[in-house]
Amino acid sequence: PRATFTALAGFLDIPYTESMTYCSIEGIRSSDAVEGSGFNPATVYRTYDDYIHDTERRCIECLQKDIYAFYGYGLKWYNGEPVDEGEIHQWLDHTDQVDLWQEKVERIMLEVHARRLGRQQLSPELRDEQIRLMFVSFREKRKRLADLMLSGIRYVNLNRKPMTMHKLLNPDTSLLEQELYH
Repeated sequence: PRATFTALAGFLDIPYTESMTYCSIEGIRSSDAVEGSGFNPATVYRTYDDYIHDTERRCIECLQKDIYAFYGYGLKWYNGEPVDEGEIHQWLDHTDQVDLWQEKVERIMLEVHARRLGRQQLSPELRDEQIRLMFVSFREKRKRLADLMLSGIRYVNLNRKPMTMHKLLNPDTSLLEQELYH
């Protein structure tokens, strides 16, 4: 935290203060005020296996390899070799973990939407069919988006003007408490 916030303060042209490295409520450390709260960089190093698996990670790294390279991150799940549409589509056919969580969200949203409209809940059969149709659409959109990304990403703003990557904010390495995540 000290290494990152020292660099951030320099970037923002404000003085660095120790209070940047911890959460507080009205000047009192929140970890003292609220049990279990506070700043913990450990989440940066977690892989979140319950939410995404290696094939999905490989797909993300492949499609965003230029962003990873620009900011100095290594590729862990994608080996860097050329990938064609067929291979990326195979990977996308195995987005099981992401789909599992998305399905849970969609089921909840269907129920919430029905309640808001004052309708009775969908029958389990109709709800399952709605979910199935949504996922057919999701998968088609993912493949179209992946095809576009494979052909080269052009970053543009809402006015279709070219955009560039923001300069990487490097922490002060002499202040690092642990090795940077790459």
